[in-house]
Amino acid sequence: MKAHTNFNDLATRSSLGREAVNRQVPAAVAQAVQAAKRKAKQKRERVEKQEQKQRRAVYLAFFEASQYTTSVRFETKTRPTVN
Repeated sequence: MKAHTNFNDLATRSSLGREAVNRQVPAAVAQAVQAAKRKAKQKRERVEKQEQKQRRAVYLAFFEASQYTTSVRFETKTRPTVN
């Protein structure tokens, strides 16, 4: 059997013809869709992980800064009033 380069060649030049294309195209499309979904999921997970690292860094920076600062309370004294 001759090597066919694409589905059009397979449909027009193959001894199996359209039946072969009808069997193979849905499988190829499903495989491409699965690959696209997998790639999108990996990207989403990578973005979520990056965001989590950023949130953690901000939290740690805030926590470390709060350890070194002291809170000072200013108490206001009232002046005695003259009647």
